[in-house]
Amino acid sequence: MTLNKIAKLAGVSKSTVSRVMNNDPHVSSRTRAKVQAVIDAEQYQLNPAARALASRQTRILGVVISNNIGVLFDTSFYFPTILRGISSATHDRDYAMLLMIGDDNEDDIRFTRRIVNNQIMDGIVLVSPAIGHPLIEELITEDIPFVSADRIPGHDDVNFVTVENIESSKVAVTHLIKQGRRRIAMIAGDSHIIDSLDRIEGYKLALQDANIPFDPDLVVNSRYSYQASYDAIQKLLHDNVDFDGVYASQSTIATGAVNSLFDAGINIPDEVALISFDDLADAINPQIAISTMRQPVFEKGYQLATTLIDIVEGKNTPPIQHFLPTELVIRATCGGMK
Repeated sequence: MTLNKIAKLAGVSKSTVSRVMNNDPHVSSRTRAKVQAVIDAEQYQLNPAARALASRQTRILGVVISNNIGVLFDTSFYFPTILRGISSATHDRDYAMLLMIGDDNEDDIRFTRRIVNNQIMDGIVLVSPAIGHPLIEELITEDIPFVSADRIPGHDDVNFVTVENIESSKVAVTHLIKQGRRRIAMIAGDSHIIDSLDRIEGYKLALQDANIPFDPDLVVNSRYSYQASYDAIQKLLHDNVDFDGVYASQSTIATGAVNSLFDAGINIPDEVALISFDDLADAINPQIAISTMRQPVFEKGYQLATTLIDIVEGKNTPPIQHFLPTELVIRATCGGMK
């Protein structure tokens, strides 16, 4: 049972239920009795955590990563960096952060209920939400404040802080095309993450604008991991797929791709040029400097938290939707420095 359901059964608003729970003297005796009757009938437990949630006094933000906990301990710097940004903002605003991470052994429905039923959070930051994950619909249905690190397809009124993945990817791939590359492979990320799909769309648009036919054999969906990217390049080579450029859609992917090309004896950028996305520390390669489309990941985390806090405190009216700027950084792997 939630505040929304109590409100619906009593025929009042959620805010009215909150005022009853907090003994607001401005609630009429008739309304108070009606709400209390529903609470008693449903045996709703007015525990301290629920009372704190109703009054928005917990000062705790939930941070939800629906991926397996392994994402925090692989070679990717994305999640630690965005979490540092969120933590910095909560510290500055005198809030706490509660991290909730998915697990392969827990189904999505149970994970969703565990989060929605956890009533000690004032709101939730969604980091890399999977497309179609039931948590998104539940947060909307239960009217729980949340901000996403990605846009949510099919929900134009959802709060988010992200970057223009389509346009940024188009610019990155266009740069490779301007270097004379025509057979550009793309090592994409997880196909259930909207960022990955948007970056593929940007890749396709860049080819289209240059009148280069799209070849699906050149696109490899990979996990955001070094080994998956390394293996993806090896598979392209093993299958004799002809390519003279690589768009690696994330920093860890870029590192795996670069080392895979080097191990195959391929010269970068003379034989194959490469450009990446993110510009995080895991893309630092001692053999060659990696060109990239830089996104402000720490700043994204900071803005996610501050946006949610402003909504919780009533300083902003949803939907709040921010696109942070990206920057094309030219280094040695794309050949653009010559």
